[in-house]
Amino acid sequence: MRLICAVCLLPFLFLAGSTFSQELDSAEVKIFLNTLVETAGQAVSGGVLWSANTHGGLPHFSVGLGTNVVSIKAYNPVMPGDSLIAAVPTAFAYGAVGILPGLKPNPVVGGIGSVDLLWRFGYVPLVGEYKRYSEWSPAIFGGGVKVGLFRNSILAPAISMSMTYTKTSKLRFVFSDPQADAVASIGLSTLSIHGDISKNLLLITPYAGLGWDQHYFDAEWEVDFTDPGEQDVSGELKLRPSSLRLYGGLELSLAVIHVNAEGGMTGGNMFFAAAARIGI
Repeated sequence: MRLICAVCLLPFLFLAGSTFSQELDSAEVKIFLNTLVETAGQAVSGGVLWSANTHGGLPHFSVGLGTNVVSIKAYNPVMPGDSLIAAVPTAFAYGAVGILPGLKPNPVVGGIGSVDLLWRFGYVPLVGEYKRYSEWSPAIFGGGVKVGLFRNSILAPAISMSMTYTKTSKLRFVFSDPQADAVASIGLSTLSIHGDISKNLLLITPYAGLGWDQHYFDAEWEVDFTDPGEQDVSGELKLRPSSLRLYGGLELSLAVIHVNAEGGMTGGNMFFAAAARIGI
């Protein structure tokens, strides 16, 4: 009986040994890139942090600081079966300027066709295991346009549509084990379209929105083996995943100071964002 049990266990012991002795190679790097793309794109696209109201044309503007926290999860190519998980806080400066005040056909309805220009600049301070494998924190550049359908009034809520484009500088990850060294260089950008609705209630303005994010993920990778008998490999990977975003928040307005707190779901992943700005 003992002999039979030992024979039955041999395949499992061999499988476990092969799993934990798996070498770093191109397949492992490609799995890392495929699992990283969607949540990394969600971190870059960030929170909206505006109510649906537009600024109402020149010279109205606002500028502030914000943060967006999303959990990023990816396969670890040097530890098979393990994942790289971290709540990554994206930090940024952002603002808007009113370009067109829009039409006001009557005293109750206004802001039809009003336009704001949006901008955002910041960086992603990689933390946890990502800090261990990354060479630097990428910068974020973004801009867009917000078009008002209605401005808030006594009888009606504010409704607007926005389109923004956000891009990072290159991300670079380096992985090593006794058999090989692997380098992955990544360019990431996101096109976001979302609609918002809000209603001013004295000092507090609750708002909600629904959006669609298209992520553009372009990566180059290379694996250099320490054994000169093995041929080094390299390649490119282009991924275009998309995700829906559902969110809501509160905006507190005190004279020229505006504070936002926001939360929601993006691609099934929860996020939280907060910001403060000044504006006229």
